[in-house]
Amino acid sequence: MADTRLTPNDIAATRASWPRRRRRKNDAIYVLARGALACVSIIPRSWLSPLGRLVGFFVYFFAASARRTAIGNLERVLELPSREARVKARACFVELGGLLGDTVTLFRTSERAARSLAMPDAAAAVFAEARVHGRGVVLVTAHFGAWERMAALLVESGLPLTTPVKPSYDPRLERDVLSKLRTSRGVRAVDRDGAATPIALLRALKRNELAGFLVDLQTRATSTTVLFLGHPAKAVTAPARLALRTGAPIVLAIAGREAVEARLLRGAAPPMREISEEQVISLTRTIAQQVGEAIRQDPTRWIWMHDRWTC
Repeated sequence: MADTRLTPNDIAATRASWPRRRRRKNDAIYVLARGALACVSIIPRSWLSPLGRLVGFFVYFFAASARRTAIGNLERVLELPSREARVKARACFVELGGLLGDTVTLFRTSERAARSLAMPDAAAAVFAEARVHGRGVVLVTAHFGAWERMAALLVESGLPLTTPVKPSYDPRLERDVLSKLRTSRGVRAVDRDGAATPIALLRALKRNELAGFLVDLQTRATSTTVLFLGHPAKAVTAPARLALRTGAPIVLAIAGREAVEARLLRGAAPPMREISEEQVISLTRTIAQQVGEAIRQDPTRWIWMHDRWTC
């Protein structure tokens, strides 16, 4: 885990490197996050999602930059009229706030991941079919719906998961919030840019486990330009490259409103020693197209406030 090796001096040095205004902002966010988590154990569970939706409603009105980005993306990508894009954007903020409220319940040790998200027989069968050859599974998914709960549910369902993540800009949030959420649920998160990450993913596949990737956002990882929701965008190539190199199948899994939805995008195949860029691009294009279609079917559950289409 990226954060567990950080010492208090490392964290203090990172904080000291921030400009004063940013330091105050990040300190406030950290205090609010810790305070919110402290309240999780005393607030009735049934209140958390409604409270999250209320928070999302207020964030829509006060986070002007994020609101403008979301509206602009919806207008351009889904070709919505301005008024409809605003309504859809507001619904998106509210929906994601509710999902955040649901996610924080995972900090409760008594909370089962399956409580509000099911693993149906059809999805379980997809994973069983993908693992039958013993090559592991390259899992691709998105910041869509209850994605953190889905990760916990996969592990809870007997599908061990290793996933590369980008550590938080604030190492305190990484250590005390994000890492704690994942480790408490058995999800092995590794630093996306860490030197040992490729080895960790290969070892997961050799154990016939899942190597999971969130593939829907703009990142600094090695990428190629493909169509995402019909518009050019950068897409990470690591999932395609790993699957081709190892012969592992690729499964797309999405956290639906009530259950995980899974489909096999590429079956197990012989490992390839030599891989052409065209093969990588073609497979990456397929992954982006399938993820985009899942988002299009229920757009208010995706993070439209992300500046996705800057190539």
